[in-house]
Amino acid sequence: MPRQLPALLLLLAGCASAPIVPPPPMTTLSAAEFPGAAALLQGFAAPEERDDWRVGEAALYGLRLERPDGERRWLVRLTLVDTRPGPISEFYANTGEAEPEAFTSPSHRYRVEVFDGDGATLGSSDVDVPFGFFQFDFVTACQDARHPPLDAAATRRVAGAHVALFSFLRILQQDPVLSDVLWQVIDKPSLWSVLTRLGISIGMASDLDLASDEANVLPAPWDRAAVRFPLRITVNGTQALAAEIVATTPVVPMRLGAGIVGITGHRPSDPRVRFAAMVLAATR
Repeated sequence: MPRQLPALLLLLAGCASAPIVPPPPMTTLSAAEFPGAAALLQGFAAPEERDDWRVGEAALYGLRLERPDGERRWLVRLTLVDTRPGPISEFYANTGEAEPEAFTSPSHRYRVEVFDGDGATLGSSDVDVPFGFFQFDFVTACQDARHPPLDAAATRRVAGAHVALFSFLRILQQDPVLSDVLWQVIDKPSLWSVLTRLGISIGMASDLDLASDEANVLPAPWDRAAVRFPLRITVNGTQALAAEIVATTPVVPMRLGAGIVGITGHRPSDPRVRFAAMVLAATR
């Protein structure tokens, strides 16, 4: 039997949460910035609603980090390498109700490969990803959140979208190369905060009710709806990252990345430190 992973608590912000710091204007990420992309993965498969997962499904993302001392770029290829049920993940999402929503899912094995912008390999790691969480649709969840009050089914869809987003970001956090990139953007907690809280506590919140509809987020043959919504990461209770997510319906081939099309974000204490990520290809 697959072993049970420790339960993780996902905090969802409510109306009383801290105001979102809007990201500053940023140059749109372009595939032309990544000369090595074409050799790693090209094109987008036609969207399909399928229940089966196939070894070899892949998605390629481009990342750019901007700092006062210059810019850096990376390519990240996600590949499904094992569809046998793996470790079980368990999440509890606090939705403001008396009891948190509970979510469980077995895992599939992803290979996370990191390259520089020219396609030179920087690192590779295998991670267990709770694929069942990627069934939750950000487009539907945003529609729900924008039309309160929510019934039990809508509440679970909204909570499930947060779990899916958290699980996607955790793929990046588990890879040593990408984790270092993220910590270059996030405001680090003070030593006093670490001592008084006996460590580091990371929270995530997104206001899906503030989502806007997006069109033509991916090239043909992709024809599914998409949304843009704000995200903030807190470290020990203080906002450490302000970002925006663009997401589409998580069907093949975008299901591998939970339907995440792109992310832009910046460090609240220094908006000159910012990053952008965008899917460049996705195939089955």
